[in-house]
Amino acid sequence: MSSSASTIGTRGLKRHSIWTLSAIGFLAYYFTVMWHEIIGHGSMMYLFGGRHFVLTSTSIDAADLPASAQIGTFGGRLITMSGAISTVVLGLALYPLHRILARHNANLTWRVFVWLLSALGVFNGVCYTFFSGTFGVGDWSDAIVGLPHHGLLPC
Repeated sequence: MSSSASTIGTRGLKRHSIWTLSAIGFLAYYFTVMWHEIIGHGSMMYLFGGRHFVLTSTSIDAADLPASAQIGTFGGRLITMSGAISTVVLGLALYPLHRILARHNANLTWRVFVWLLSALGVFNGVCYTFFSGTFGVGDWSDAIVGLPHHGLLPC
């Protein structure tokens, strides 16, 4: 019983190894980023007519977007805002699932994963919005470009 993965904690919960916790963190973060890119930006690009996508670990692009969906247009603003908005919605939608899992004493690994996914979704969506708009990099700098009083907008 010297292994940390098989020892019992003070409340009867199995302790997790550093590898399990690292994997949970990696998967939650990766899922959040891919949700942001594919569900957020990708689905909005698809609605505006994009059909051929290039997806990397940090971005998605569609070369066949019409002029109505380019940066600075209404469609372009919707596409750039949709990533962070979808990530916040993911986090808010998963929080009740975490509460249900906790109430039914579900597997601790699943509870930690869903909690982390929920927290990362809200945190990344909100903080990225302010960081991007304030420092002029990323999605929200493209969403607010050309708006009146652009320099005074916090996001």
